[in-house]
Amino acid sequence: MLNLKETKNRHFYYSDLYYDYIFNFERLKKSFFYNYYDNAEFRNRKADILAYYDIKTRKTVSSLLKDSNTKYGCSSKTAANIESLKDAGNFVIIGGQQPGLFGGPLFIIYKIITIINLSRFCTEELKIPSVPVFWNASDDSNF
Repeated sequence: MLNLKETKNRHFYYSDLYYDYIFNFERLKKSFFYNYYDNAEFRNRKADILAYYDIKTRKTVSSLLKDSNTKYGCSSKTAANIESLKDAGNFVIIGGQQPGLFGGPLFIIYKIITIINLSRFCTEELKIPSVPVFWNASDDSNF
């Protein structure tokens, strides 16, 4: 894990906006729905998001994901996570990536690890049952 003391140097960040998002969120908070540093706000955000979930759609998506992932030989943990998507109380931590020709896999791996770690944090620390979901936009027909 990165040590924030080592990465506070402004040369590491590409813009003041990104730097402020990490270290000075108070300057930006009026532009966001919630403060991701505040665990209580994070818990409240769960209620906001889950209010828009449709249980019928959740069950349909879960069944489709289970069918396709089983065909590809997913692990039992993946199958359990997909099954838990049916539960209306579960939170979904989602991210994805469109494969790049010259980008390499490191960024994609970093995003996957981040999604898994955030899901663990929500489940274990905030007591918000969470499922990590990563999608790969490999069917894009743009060249």
